[in-house]
Amino acid sequence: AKTNTQPVRSVRAFSTTPLAAPAFTLSSSSETKAQNVAITGYTISSTGGAIASYSIDPAAPAGMSFDTLTGLLSGTPTTVQSATTYTITATNATSTASQTFTLTVTVPLAAPAFTLSSSSESKAQFVAISGYAISSTGGAIASFSISPAAPTGTSFNTSTGLLSGTPTTVQSATGYTITATNATSTASQTFTLTVTLPCASGGPCAVGDTGPGGGTVFYVSASTFSSPSSACNTAGVGRISTCKYLEVAPTDLSSGIQWITSSAACIYPTSYLGYRPTNAGCHYNSIYQPTDATQQASRTAATALGMGMSNTGRMWDLFAGPCALNSMDYPRCVSLSTHAMGIAYNYINNSKYDWGLPSRLELNQLCRYAWNLAVDNTATTCSGMSGSIRAGFSTGTYWSSSEDAIETGCCWLLWVYSQNFSTGELLYSQKSDTFYVRPVRAF
Repeated sequence: AKTNTQPVRSVRAFSTTPLAAPAFTLSSSSETKAQNVAITGYTISSTGGAIASYSIDPAAPAGMSFDTLTGLLSGTPTTVQSATTYTITATNATSTASQTFTLTVTVPLAAPAFTLSSSSESKAQFVAISGYAISSTGGAIASFSISPAAPTGTSFNTSTGLLSGTPTTVQSATGYTITATNATSTASQTFTLTVTLPCASGGPCAVGDTGPGGGTVFYVSASTFSSPSSACNTAGVGRISTCKYLEVAPTDLSSGIQWITSSAACIYPTSYLGYRPTNAGCHYNSIYQPTDATQQASRTAATALGMGMSNTGRMWDLFAGPCALNSMDYPRCVSLSTHAMGIAYNYINNSKYDWGLPSRLELNQLCRYAWNLAVDNTATTCSGMSGSIRAGFSTGTYWSSSEDAIETGCCWLLWVYSQNFSTGELLYSQKSDTFYVRPVRAF
């Protein structure tokens, strides 16, 4: 018999692991966008078996596309639609898995548009700005921005678009661009802010500001004016006047004192006696130099704005200094504390020395300020008051520094202008009368 010598072959068994079913998540399940604005969409994280392909149902909206390899929906919807749910299905050889994404497409948001109630402002350093109000005239604004950054001491609100606060640094006129943004577009407006030195430090002043002398500014001139004997009168280049303002001392220096003493230090008109007597008592004689014409010219000039310090300085020429003779051979040695001209001249505040009694027109402006009336150099009366006088002022009578005279035939009668702050009435008063004293200062 024949024997089979071929080797016996063994059969080997193989096993395979089945493909896991697909599983995935979306980073976002819904979105709302305006028509013609690209959607943000979502990202996909696969947490199961490898995904072979994706599908979407219903079809991607107009203007958009769906990627069957990545499962991503992208693009810019061109048609308005209410909330629509899209089923994203992942498929592999084993099974399928689905997630939903809801897309809403709204009517396009109008571009932002807005106005500012003020386009510029100038404020003194360390004074809060008024800022502006915003009126939105376009689509809803999502946020605001400012460029350059808000100045030191102020803040900008990105929700309201408002700039507010107190600038702490002086700056020239600086334009700030305020930009409004929404999903559709942007819009901008410009606000210019100037920050000046404070009035008291040499910056521009307004009525009510604190002046360099520590008083309150009560008069502002549109242009410079002359104020002889005041520091500002020769402060400009070429020693020209820089005087533009008047400030008033914080308080009254007296509630009742004579204008000048009876000391024999004043001057007769030359036409009266024809010589300079040594007994020219100041209650009845002039503080101005003879002759009649020069005295009267001085008295006329003495009423003007800016003349208060010069008038008050005439008293110093006559009275002040050691007990000796002055240049006119009249005795000097009169206490400055015994009369209105003296205490006004001797007043020092905030290291400023050039204070004096106000001239007639300066006093009238002060009366108007005290009663909250318009203060300007065309006003020669103080009338039409209502309400209450400002705190710190009396309704009594205040001295001016302006002398006046009336020739009666036998002699000159010398008076001083004063003003009743209750009625505003301008008065002719004897120099021995006793009234209130409130110094002023030009700067």
